[in-house]
Amino acid sequence: MPLSTPLTELLEIEHPVILAPMGMVSGGALAAAVTSAGGLGMIGAGYGNAEWLDREFEAAGNARIGIGFITWSLDKQPELLDRTLERSPAAVMLSFGDPAPYAPKIKEAGGKVICQVQTVRDAKAAAEAGADLIVAQGTEAGGHGASRATLPLVPAVADDHVELYLVDADDPGATVDRLPSFDTTRPVARLRMAQVPAEPLVAGPHDAIERVLDTARVLLSAEMLGGAEAC
Repeated sequence: MPLSTPLTELLEIEHPVILAPMGMVSGGALAAAVTSAGGLGMIGAGYGNAEWLDREFEAAGNARIGIGFITWSLDKQPELLDRTLERSPAAVMLSFGDPAPYAPKIKEAGGKVICQVQTVRDAKAAAEAGADLIVAQGTEAGGHGASRATLPLVPAVADDHVELYLVDADDPGATVDRLPSFDTTRPVARLRMAQVPAEPLVAGPHDAIERVLDTARVLLSAEMLGGAEAC
């Protein structure tokens, strides 16, 4: 049974499944099989070999597939993208490099631009380049070029707009209701604020917010890995 999600709608697929374009491993036959099953198959171009790419596209037949490039390698032979776009891929994934020089050409050819990122800075650059889809890759996913685990990376990339405010905890409009929890190492509560005066501390993108969020993610990750029990 098809599962409708923003991903399936964006890529026009039945199931939210994308074949990772593993270099020289995800070939045309495998990509076609994933597409046939309702996902999006992706050929892994790796460091780029024109003859191999032609052979794998032929192996995929008429299947609607995409392709993934290592961007810094594509910089050395950009003609491979032109060669690929002649095949009208449904999407092109760019990883480990600046997508800006290639994104417009991919979009003009009718393909979706997928950017794999390893840092928040890369994610912002991908968004500015016009990426249709951003994949946050943590160290668990092969670890290529990554310096951050998936758990703290994904929410860091997903946070769009965060602001910090100072409020008076003793204000009558601020109520704290304790909640039951299986975790006895810390209390859990629901915080409600109704017409509570607030003083803005930091608004919009700011290093201070990034530091606070990074610290919170690290603490949450440590807790989920047993840090709270160890304390």
